[in-house]
Amino acid sequence: MMGPGSALAFLVVILLYPPCLARVAVMRSESGSRKWTAISAHWG
Repeated sequence: MMGPGSALAFLVVILLYPPCLARVAVMRSESGSRKWTAISAHWG
């Protein structure tokens, strides 16, 4: 089982993990803008 410290570390890693390249490619094709893709990838 996870203790409180392990659970907190897991949540931090999940929240700070960068999006996968497939998601970034889809954002680029749907938005049509490198600027908004970079902002979305950095934000999310």
